[in-house]
Amino acid sequence: MKIKLLLLTAGLALCTASLSSAQQDDDYQEQDFKLHRYNPGWVDARELESTLEALYGRVLDFEDRSVENLSLLADSIVIYETAENLKQILEALKTLDANLNEEWDDDDTTNRVDPELMVVRNFHPEHLDALEFYSLAAELYSREIRINDNWFANIRYAKDRGLLIYEELDKADALLERLAILDASQQIDQKNALVVMEYQPRFVSPQGLMEGIQSFRAMVLDSSQGSRSGAQNISLMHERGLIVIRDHAERAQQIMTTLERIDQPLPQTMLVCQVIQGSNKEPDESDIPADLEISAQLKQILPHKYYTVSGSGMLRAGVAAGNKLELFMDFSNNAPWQYQLEMSVGSFDAKEGSLSLAACELSMRSLNNDSRRNLFRTSTTIYRGEYAVLGVTGAEPLFLVVQLLPVRGH
Repeated sequence: MKIKLLLLTAGLALCTASLSSAQQDDDYQEQDFKLHRYNPGWVDARELESTLEALYGRVLDFEDRSVENLSLLADSIVIYETAENLKQILEALKTLDANLNEEWDDDDTTNRVDPELMVVRNFHPEHLDALEFYSLAAELYSREIRINDNWFANIRYAKDRGLLIYEELDKADALLERLAILDASQQIDQKNALVVMEYQPRFVSPQGLMEGIQSFRAMVLDSSQGSRSGAQNISLMHERGLIVIRDHAERAQQIMTTLERIDQPLPQTMLVCQVIQGSNKEPDESDIPADLEISAQLKQILPHKYYTVSGSGMLRAGVAAGNKLELFMDFSNNAPWQYQLEMSVGSFDAKEGSLSLAACELSMRSLNNDSRRNLFRTSTTIYRGEYAVLGVTGAEPLFLVVQLLPVRGH
């Protein structure tokens, strides 16, 4: 495009005389025309012929035919004109078909530079990927330098070696200073820098902890290696069960604090359960008498002479809200029955030492045919240390007594 513009500008300047008078003369005599072949030395023949066509082109109407005065033959321009017009066109070609690097100095932004004054420097950006930095630096500071008849860019990208600076000695240091300032401007504010933290789960499963910090998950922009890329701020290393956090310092600390608060052992307690039968009949020698303290308490509810243990069991369990607890207790007299105690945890207050049971059901289950008979169902709250009577049923009453005992560390 530049060549065409130069050709057209030069041609217009040369076209001081037009061929309009010849174009108005319809009586062309072939003996007045000469055929000349011109071989361009610098400019492409097609571009040169196109420019001449715009300036001097015309159609010659002879008695037997019509021909154009300008045409292309291979890489040459064929001119068919009168001697006067041919001379004018050839004069124009002297200006149009020239070495533009030598003949058009007025359009250059720089003059020729002595190779002895050129120096080579390297610049390695610290805060941005070299290729990305090159695009930015070239847009701001690049220029073309002419040495002899060749043109060179003053900034080039050299893979694995940063930026190659090829500049005049008195300009090279100034360019390096500008590049250093540009590189420093891309430095990430340490307040916004990403930090990496790791958390190794202790009590809760890694998947459970990931669910607990779901609200913190987000995409973060990582520029630590120069190039900018988005990545998840929280990831799970499945092989090690390790949670890796990569985020801004403040939010990373919030995530760690939340993980530590969630990753706690499940609250635990110990439940000692006894099914005690009250009766006025003297027990057999094989019957186990109930604890005196329990017997005294039961007499206040339903007084009987004797209280014996019909079934007993102990359960140490996690008492997180919603947990289901189940305990089977064999009859103490080897009867083909088994007590089945089912409990559903409502809440547990370790500080107060109370356990709220959303549901508690006692039933008898046959060991022979798996039939089942429900004795009672209730919901209640029991407190640490007390003997809690949860239900009484039957003519010779069966008492369900549960004692809540502490577990070390809970």
